[in-house]
Amino acid sequence: FKQGIAKHYVAALATLETAQANREDRLKDYYAFFKTGLEQANQGTLRRVILTNKDPEKTAGVVKALVRLGIEVGRTQESFRATVQDYAGSGSAAREFAPGSYIVDLQQPQKRLAQAILESDPQLDPGFIQQELERLNRNLAKGSKVPKEDYGFYDITAWSLPMASGIESYWTSDTAPVARTAVSLDAQGQLNPASMSTPFSRANTAYLIPAGSQGSQRLVIALFKAGFKISVATRSMNAEGQTWPPGTWVVPVARNSETLHSQIRDLALGTKVISVNTAYTATGAAGIGSETVQALQAPKVAVVWDEATDPTSYGALWYGFEQVYGLPFTVLSARGLQGSTLKRFNVLILPAGSGYAKALNKDTVATLKDWIQNGGTLITLGEATTWAATKEVNFTSIRPVGEAEESKDPPVKLKPLSIPGAAFRAKLDPNSFLSYGYANQILIVLKTGDHFWQRSKEGANVITFTAPPPLRVAGFVWPDNTEQLLKGTVHLVTEPLGDGQVILFAEDPNFRYLWRTTAEAFMNGVLLGPTLR
Repeated sequence: FKQGIAKHYVAALATLETAQANREDRLKDYYAFFKTGLEQANQGTLRRVILTNKDPEKTAGVVKALVRLGIEVGRTQESFRATVQDYAGSGSAAREFAPGSYIVDLQQPQKRLAQAILESDPQLDPGFIQQELERLNRNLAKGSKVPKEDYGFYDITAWSLPMASGIESYWTSDTAPVARTAVSLDAQGQLNPASMSTPFSRANTAYLIPAGSQGSQRLVIALFKAGFKISVATRSMNAEGQTWPPGTWVVPVARNSETLHSQIRDLALGTKVISVNTAYTATGAAGIGSETVQALQAPKVAVVWDEATDPTSYGALWYGFEQVYGLPFTVLSARGLQGSTLKRFNVLILPAGSGYAKALNKDTVATLKDWIQNGGTLITLGEATTWAATKEVNFTSIRPVGEAEESKDPPVKLKPLSIPGAAFRAKLDPNSFLSYGYANQILIVLKTGDHFWQRSKEGANVITFTAPPPLRVAGFVWPDNTEQLLKGTVHLVTEPLGDGQVILFAEDPNFRYLWRTTAEAFMNGVLLGPTLR
C-alpha cells in the first residue's frame, strides 16, 4: 500500500511535468478534439436527440447531467414535427412534439461526448469481439475443473442515457430549425429556464394525481409523510368528464384535514394535480367513490444493509429514497431480522448481494417467511432474487434456465453465458399493479450475468422477454446462446405467500441509479405492495 501511494505520487508529478514541457502541443490537441468533433457532426444518422417532457422531474435530471458536462441543450418554445427513431428500435415515424421538449444537436463542440452518452447502440471494436469469441471457444473446450480465461469486458456494454433513464426519447438526422432557448443551471443547480408550472385549483371532492412519473410517486410519498389518506384506482374510472386509467392516485377531500388543499399545492412542485368537484360520473364507468378505488396503507419500509448486500445496490437505493423520493426507511442488518423487529414494517427490501445464504440461517428464513405469510411484502433485487429462488429458501416457484425441468426429457443442458450488461426489449403485463403508470407494454431493460429465470408457475409474470424479436436492443450478446435462452423468460415476478407476497426483480431496478426503466414498477411495489396483491 505504501509503495502504491509512492508510485502514484511519482506518476502524477511526471504527468504534470510532461504536460508542462509539451504544453503547446497539448493545447493544440485539446482544441483539435473539439474542432474536429464539430466538423464530423453532420456525418452519420444520429444528428439530433429529442427528450420529451412527459415526466418533468426525471427528464430534468437527465438534462441537468448533460448541461453539467458542458453539452448544449435547448428547450423548445413551440410544437414541431420530425421524423424520428425511438430508442426501442421500432423504426422511423413522424411525430409531433410539444413545447417544452428538449433538443440536443450534435452540431456542437462537445459532439463526441454527446454522441457517446446519447447514441442508442454503441458499437464495440470488431477485433475485440473476435478476440472474446475465440476466448469463449477455448473456455468451452476445457473441462469443468480446468481454470477458465477471464473475458475482456470491463463493464456494461449498453449505457445510452436516454434509454437507461426510461424517459420518452427519440433520435433523428432531421436538424430542421426549431425555436428554442438554451438551457443552463442557476446557482442552486436548477434548470434555467424552469419547467412550465402547472395550474392548481381547490377541489371540493378529491385530487387526482396521474400515475406514470417520478414526480407523482414523490408527491404521494410526501402526502403519506404528512399523514394524509390516499387511495388508488384499481380499474378505469371516470371523473371530471375524463376516463382515468388504473393506477391513478386519488386523495379524497372528505377523508383528510383542511390543510390538504395548501399542502398538496405546495408539495406538488410542478407535478400535475387535477381537482375533482363532484363524485358523479359522466358515464356508467366507476367513479372516485367506487369500491375499485382502494384505500392504501402507508408504506413502512425496512432495507437490509450489511455484509450480505452489495454496496452499490444499497447505495443507489439509499440515494433514490433519500434524495429523489424523500421516502423514510429503516436500515436492518441481515442477521438482525427478528420477528419482533419485522412487525414494525410492511415492506422489506433485500438489495442485490451474494451474501444472503451465509448471513440468513434456517431460523431467520423461517421468521421471514412467517412475516410474509402474515401480510408482509418482500422485495428482492438481483442476487437477492437468486437467493430467494433456491430450493432451501423456496420463496418462489421461479427457477434458473438450464436447471433440469421435470417435464423435459432429456433435461436442458445448454446454460446461459454471462452477459456484460446488454439492453433487451421486454413485455409488460398491464394487468399487474406493478405496471401502473406505464404507457407502453414494450419496455427496454438491462440484463447482466447468467441468471435467466423460467416463468413463475404460481404468481404473476409481470415483465417477460416475450416482446416481438429481436430481443436485443443494445450491447453485446453471445451468439447462439443469449437471445435463444432469454426468449420467454421472466424479468419481474410477484408471487403470493400466505397473506403477503414476494416481488422479485431479476436485476436491480436502480442499477447505479443509471438504468431505471423498471424504477416505477419498483416504487409501485413499495407504495402499493402493502395493500394490493
